[in-house]
Amino acid sequence: MEETSRLEKIPYDTLKKEVGAFAQPFALLLDRIQTDYSQFALAQPRQADSHQVLAKKFELLRWYIDKALSTQAILLAREWVVSALCIRLNLDYLQKQNREIIEANLNNLIEQMKDRKSDGEPENVLEQVVPDLDKLSKLWSELRSMRNDLAHTEMRSDSLSASAMTKFVREELIAGLSELFRDSV
Repeated sequence: MEETSRLEKIPYDTLKKEVGAFAQPFALLLDRIQTDYSQFALAQPRQADSHQVLAKKFELLRWYIDKALSTQAILLAREWVVSALCIRLNLDYLQKQNREIIEANLNNLIEQMKDRKSDGEPENVLEQVVPDLDKLSKLWSELRSMRNDLAHTEMRSDSLSASAMTKFVREELIAGLSELFRDSV
């Protein structure tokens, strides 16, 4: 909504001129499209090495961020975290049941961190494969919240704005994932 209101303030003639400058024949874009997308090519990704698939998806995540595609970056990052944890726990990351187990553990982790007692860290299967459960909990909480804001079109009184999501994606997402998943990025 915020972005649309800004767009409405741009005079139509200005928009027409700007768009016209880029509306060249599609054929002129084919080389660029091929160059941009070929880096993500992977023959038979469902049969490929899971670490290789994870690395390609991380490169796609970086590409989304470079292209200011924050929505796609948030959605991909959420799924990437689940896949990375499945792989670290030697689970098939493509199996729905495995993904649900990881998601449940991540969601439980958020609650455990909120209710943490002074008697130590919460027990969670994820502590076997992630060095810092506090940081994982915080990152997952942010991704989960942003994904929900996107899916439910900001229909909450405390929804994050598009600009806040974009800032998170641009400034924090890659660093947070890289710190938690050093060997997977």
